[in-house]
Amino acid sequence: MNRKVAPIFIIFLAVLFSFNTLSFDFTFDDYIHIVRNEQVTNERISVSDIFSSATFPGNIYRPLLITSYKITHSLFGLEPYYYHLTNILLHAANTFLIYFLLIPILPFQIVFWSCALFAVHPIHSEAIANISGRSELLCHFFGLLAANWILSSPKLELVKLSKLSFHISISVFLLLAALLTKESGLVYFLLIPFLAYFQNKDLRLCLRILIPSFLLVALIYIPLRIYNVPDFLGAQISADILDNPMIHQSTFWRVLNALALQTDYIKLTLFPMVLSSDYSFAKLLPFNELSIVSSIKIALPILLILTAFYSTFDSTFYLARTKNVLSFSIFWFFIGFLVSSNLFFTTGTIFAERLAYLPSLGITIALSIFCLNIPVRVLSHFILVILLLGYAAKSYTQNDIWRNNETLFSYEAITSPQSAKAQFNYGMMLSRKNRLPEAKDHINKALAIYPNFADGWYGLSEVARFEGDSAGQLSHLAKALSINPSHPAARSSFERLKLSTNKQPPKAE
Repeated sequence: MNRKVAPIFIIFLAVLFSFNTLSFDFTFDDYIHIVRNEQVTNERISVSDIFSSATFPGNIYRPLLITSYKITHSLFGLEPYYYHLTNILLHAANTFLIYFLLIPILPFQIVFWSCALFAVHPIHSEAIANISGRSELLCHFFGLLAANWILSSPKLELVKLSKLSFHISISVFLLLAALLTKESGLVYFLLIPFLAYFQNKDLRLCLRILIPSFLLVALIYIPLRIYNVPDFLGAQISADILDNPMIHQSTFWRVLNALALQTDYIKLTLFPMVLSSDYSFAKLLPFNELSIVSSIKIALPILLILTAFYSTFDSTFYLARTKNVLSFSIFWFFIGFLVSSNLFFTTGTIFAERLAYLPSLGITIALSIFCLNIPVRVLSHFILVILLLGYAAKSYTQNDIWRNNETLFSYEAITSPQSAKAQFNYGMMLSRKNRLPEAKDHINKALAIYPNFADGWYGLSEVARFEGDSAGQLSHLAKALSINPSHPAARSSFERLKLSTNKQPPKAE
């Protein structure tokens, strides 16, 4: 592939195999974050209001993400086509930025195939096809822009203070934009120095931009977050065992589970056969004792990281002439997961494919290295073409699952039957289609998996309402409110029912 044509071809792949999402509706979290979000749809709420308040559910601060939704809404209203188009363009732009970030570090053939595989990888389906995946796409768009800007700034050999100040200002803006889109932007504070090292930059010159940029970003971001989020780290204000079963684990077991999950991410990225939007309770359960399988899962990421360190700093190691491109892929993968891995603190989710968006590049680089090192050139390229076509086909079909809530929830009910959320979502969809016996069956399955599921009891109350069973509706609402006294939908329904039955709301237990 010609070097001038390569980036255009890679962008073409990124667009082509996500193009089918343009006809999709809003799905899943899109209704919470966009359709029913007054910060997005209410014209009286300004951008300054968005920047001066926490982001739903109240323990995070992502004002730039909400602002991006608001801009789309102000231009096109609630027409999903344009929201999906934005996601596609962001993914194409990210693939383009990654290509130019890797060119100074890795051989051209590895860069081309890594980016081509990244462009079509099916594990990105959630981030692209689900409009709410824009948090990943936009965060990394700004982060990758920052990395390219800092590492290409006049060879970092800036002499005049005015020029230095200008480059620092742009760096601060881009890094801050990444953080204000999603907390994952924090990875660039480590990723950029790591890239500078592998690009053989003069670290002393590099630090003239990096240190003041990082300090200024911290001085701006930390006060903003402290002021707008009650708890600076957003520690479990709305944490739920449903989303992250690790929240009640000790630090020791949480760290071991987090390491084991890195192995699951590697496996899923290499072999994305069965993908899912739902890894909540009890589809994925943490362990509290070691087995042979869990020990292997823990050992693999540790072994890979130690190998990467050894191969980077030992000049006699295989492929040392490029500071070992394989170690580069390993570092990229694990650095990409630092914020979302649950290693250092508990996050809002135990596992999600959208979180693998940036780290997956490490896997595509490793795949390209192994294939291109096959002695028979025709065979190595044949395998890469098969991989590319296989990932592209899977990506295209996986996207189609996100067409609307019916296609998504039907799929998850099959692939994640042990998930309380998957059963609940499918049950609620059935109730809206007036398939009440089936709806009740799936919601009861959700409650069997997790009895303290307030949404599940509220769902049963809705089925009872459709059936005309006021007593059952009241009983289920009382149960939902006993679990979560502030459940807004249950509280509203109970108050309406109270007016007609003269019942008092239950007290919180």
